[in-house]
Amino acid sequence: MNIKIATALVCTAATGVVFAERIELETRYATCVVETKGARVMSFKPVGGEEVVWNAEPEQVEAEKWAHGGIPACWPWFGVNGKVDIHGTAWRSEFKVVSRTEKNGRDELVLALDEPYARLEYTVSLGDALKLEMKTLNKSTRPLEFSAGFHPYFRVGDVEKCSVGGVNPEFKESAFTRPIALDKPIDDVFPAAPGSCGVYRLSDPVLDRTLYIFAENSTHVNIWNPGAPKDTPGFIPGDSWRNFACVEPLLGHSRKPVTVMPGQYVTLMMGIEVRKGSAVSGYLGKDSRHPQAAEEPTGRPFHVLYLGAHPDDGDYDFCAQLVKLVRAGAKVTVISCCNGCKGHVDMEPGALAARRLKEAQAAAKVYGLERYIVYECPDCELDPTRAWRERLGRVVRDIAPDMIFTHRTVDYHSDHRAVGQLVRDFAYFLGVPHWCPDTPVPQKLPFIMYAVDSFTLPRVMRPDLVMSVDGAFEEGVKGLLCHESQVVEWMPPEYGDDPKKLTGEETRFAYAKRQATLHYRHYGKRHGDLIEKLYGRRDTLVSYAELSEYSRRPTKGELEFLTSIPGFKWVPASAAEEGGAAR
Repeated sequence: MNIKIATALVCTAATGVVFAERIELETRYATCVVETKGARVMSFKPVGGEEVVWNAEPEQVEAEKWAHGGIPACWPWFGVNGKVDIHGTAWRSEFKVVSRTEKNGRDELVLALDEPYARLEYTVSLGDALKLEMKTLNKSTRPLEFSAGFHPYFRVGDVEKCSVGGVNPEFKESAFTRPIALDKPIDDVFPAAPGSCGVYRLSDPVLDRTLYIFAENSTHVNIWNPGAPKDTPGFIPGDSWRNFACVEPLLGHSRKPVTVMPGQYVTLMMGIEVRKGSAVSGYLGKDSRHPQAAEEPTGRPFHVLYLGAHPDDGDYDFCAQLVKLVRAGAKVTVISCCNGCKGHVDMEPGALAARRLKEAQAAAKVYGLERYIVYECPDCELDPTRAWRERLGRVVRDIAPDMIFTHRTVDYHSDHRAVGQLVRDFAYFLGVPHWCPDTPVPQKLPFIMYAVDSFTLPRVMRPDLVMSVDGAFEEGVKGLLCHESQVVEWMPPEYGDDPKKLTGEETRFAYAKRQATLHYRHYGKRHGDLIEKLYGRRDTLVSYAELSEYSRRPTKGELEFLTSIPGFKWVPASAAEEGGAAR
């Protein structure tokens, strides 16, 4: 894995030959090239695959109003907005490099653009997928109205044969949504579906691939291709319009800006994943019911999905384990179906939901998660309906995890039980092509694990996968503590503690660590004999999970990966019984 900085010659129509700094990111899965001017991504290419990004010929043509190609940053407005430049000024501004880091199989580059009134931080993170984040901080003393957007030019074989799935203007989650054909000029803005993450699928039969565009915190998505351009700003040479399609996640737009208060920030994120196959309906890979399909190499990291009810559920269950999975090279996504709006005594639900989303995103950075999705359902209102079953089934197909952690249907909280029931209900349907036919079945279906709990009726949980916290506990607690509204405000009274006494960073960290210790110790006591047998110490802090009978079994290769992680043990059923686990 290497990070390279190169000075490249870039031809422009306005000034001829100029020098521009380009930064090359590289992982075992993909390469990426970013220009500091405009923070423009010029290339994203999976190893052994085709280029994803289209650029005009020459590579970047700078016209008076707009430069086509790459993935430019549109800020502080998207659209015309009555200004000289469309799509803001950032795309033609020079960004400074804040940091470049390599960690856990990812290359990350942070760029920044400072204006008197605001700061734009632009993060490019490369693993097997490309993830981009725009963070707008209001530096002024007044509310700031702005809009932002990614304007990716995706390279396609023939735009008139492509389609975009996942766009649903009416938000009818249970309805079959036909993909939008790109067989004629299009420049349409669609509202984003409720929740923090939408997924759009650009199907390209000529290049035989599908691009998955994950849009987090967006308010809209714009789909654009000009067809044969006549008065399009900038210059598109010849008929090269046939070779790109734009699917643009937006945070507001020039006619409908968003507001950020003084000292506050707002983020917009986009992830891009590439998978072979372009069928709009049916399988992208082999028939997933066949055992050999599960053994097929995917050319991507092992992907874990925690599908829970509330922000912080996964953190309480697996904070240290999430750190270990990411360190081992796994890709980890967390989904919360509820927005956490009722988990406080004092805060108003709307403000609390916004706060908890930011807490989740902060925790994701500590752990190194691929994404932390928080949907809009209010706390205590989640039901296992057909609409939710299809919504979650679609996103699981889109994310295509190898393993899912979720709740059992035995639980004190109805939201937890609802999630567990929903996962049970769609577990088989994931492999049925004509169920939600707008969302292709991935090459491999996941195996499902029930996350640790302490309930005894109708039976105690079986510890099939046991995971110690050793070597990652403090880092995990830092992630857990990001959920400050819960860890040091909402939960302490349940343990007989006074939140008002939990002041200061060190005090709060010590409290979070103590609560996490009690949490893991409580679960471990039930299987003390087994823990001593596995780790040599009965008091080893562990979390564990049980394989669901509603899913397939993990493959040999998957078990080898999991048990290669320090402190992760797969327990045969007979050993679990010997250790005292009920069946």
